[in-house]
Amino acid sequence: MDNRTLVEIHFSSKNRNYVNTMRYLFFIFFLLPITGFSQSLFFDELNTTTWTSAATFTEADFEQKKEIPLSKLTVPQEKIDRDVTIWTFKDDFLTIVYYDVAKQQTRLVGVFSFEVVNETILQIQLKDGSSCNYKVGIVSTGNYAYLYPTKKMH
Repeated sequence: MDNRTLVEIHFSSKNRNYVNTMRYLFFIFFLLPITGFSQSLFFDELNTTTWTSAATFTEADFEQKKEIPLSKLTVPQEKIDRDVTIWTFKDDFLTIVYYDVAKQQTRLVGVFSFEVVNETILQIQLKDGSSCNYKVGIVSTGNYAYLYPTKKMH
């Protein structure tokens, strides 16, 4: 049997540059459009979807939260198995209610007007006249989203 090498691969700086370039191109042409599409889909479906978040959310949390995790509500409210806040975006208003599982009751947390700015920013108007801007990050298949503050309150 002959012990000669059939294929020999040399990892030179030229090959590494090629691999890095291919990774970069993959990111630009494949991953970025998916992210943009998911974000656009979030805003397109905003008035037809309901989301849930932490049970202890209040208006003051808009100022204090670094990010707000949201999960799309995919089951009827009666089937929710933990205390949550339910976020409903409808006709330029965000309604947040607290849902108590044990009592099967809701309590209004607040109603806030909101605006979508350039299909990338969710601007929420607070009762004191200030507003906060959030960039939306989509996780997984679009059932999870994070609201990331983009600026200080103004």
